[in-house]
Amino acid sequence: MKMSYTRKGPALAAMMSLFGSAGVMAETDAPTGFVMNYYEDAAQGALVEDGAYETVIDRLAARSTDSARRVADQINLCVAYTKTKQLDKATESCDYALAKAGKRVSRNSLLESHTAAQERANAERAIALINRGVLHAVNGETDEARELFELAAGLETRNESAEANLLVLQREIAEKDS
Repeated sequence: MKMSYTRKGPALAAMMSLFGSAGVMAETDAPTGFVMNYYEDAAQGALVEDGAYETVIDRLAARSTDSARRVADQINLCVAYTKTKQLDKATESCDYALAKAGKRVSRNSLLESHTAAQERANAERAIALINRGVLHAVNGETDEARELFELAAGLETRNESAEANLLVLQREIAEKDS
């Protein structure tokens, strides 16, 4: 698995992860500073990047149950629902992605070495943990958010979103305490 990091403007921190064909992007929410991850080249990711969240929701929610339950779909739905302030639906999508992350078996994963398959599973799970942590944070559940960000950082050290979110969370806690 190879990672490269770039920045696109002050509100978008991009991270490309090459596992399978899906790139993973990280978007910073300007008002809060928390970073959510989404799949750029799968599950309507280009529309997520463009900010067309309602279109993402319409297209992914309209898919049949089986295809709409892919982890990438649910992760991108989680971001779209969060950005449109539909936090209950975001939580539902994120929880589903978290439950299924790293558990799918594909033709490609059968050909991977055990180590590569485990790295892919850890990266997928870390993305779901990061996004779920952001939902806890925006709901004021700082202990839960911190726990999930720390778990994500331990699973996937190349994804800087967890560490970035921990810093934002620490800053918010310090501001409340002062």
